[in-house]
Amino acid sequence: MKNSSRTKIYLVSGGTHAGKTTLINEIASSGYSIISESAMDVISGLHGTVGLERSIEWRQVNPSAFQELIALTQRFREESVQKAGLNICFSDRGVIDAIAYSKLYEIPISELLQRIAKESVYEHAFLLEQIPQFDSRDGTGRLCDAKDAINAELIIERELNNRGIPVTRIPFMTAANRTTMVLSVVSQSNLDLLLCNPA
Repeated sequence: MKNSSRTKIYLVSGGTHAGKTTLINEIASSGYSIISESAMDVISGLHGTVGLERSIEWRQVNPSAFQELIALTQRFREESVQKAGLNICFSDRGVIDAIAYSKLYEIPISELLQRIAKESVYEHAFLLEQIPQFDSRDGTGRLCDAKDAINAELIIERELNNRGIPVTRIPFMTAANRTTMVLSVVSQSNLDLLLCNPA
């Protein structure tokens, strides 16, 4: 459904291996528009261009540029969603995740990344708690271990709170149950808005 006003973007976030992409795919199968994870798409693009080993090397030598590339990709996708005039869209991570991971790995945060993060607007964030058995997914280019994933979750939550973005924690459960919980929160928040602002 299209709308002339601003698209409400709901973040699905959390540490690595929390089930974000699985949940996003479940939400998409329910008929909602989504933004796929920019970080993994950027990584896949680098792998396809220079190969796995050189891609990892470049990211380790140029961590700030890597986070900027993720943020720019995310901003483009969010702007595209706004131009499409959709009512609601769910995003697999957001620009705030780039800020959080920069802080996790003590990467200098550039003015560009700060500006993009400041300009990004999110309606609500769903913070997924970790899946019990961590999977490092060797061969995908992921560099995050179980400890980093937990710390990332905490930093992401802090960044969201600091920006005044409402956060709902989603515990580990089946993807179907997580989807039901997320959509229930979204439905209730939009109902409350209608009741507070009747036509």
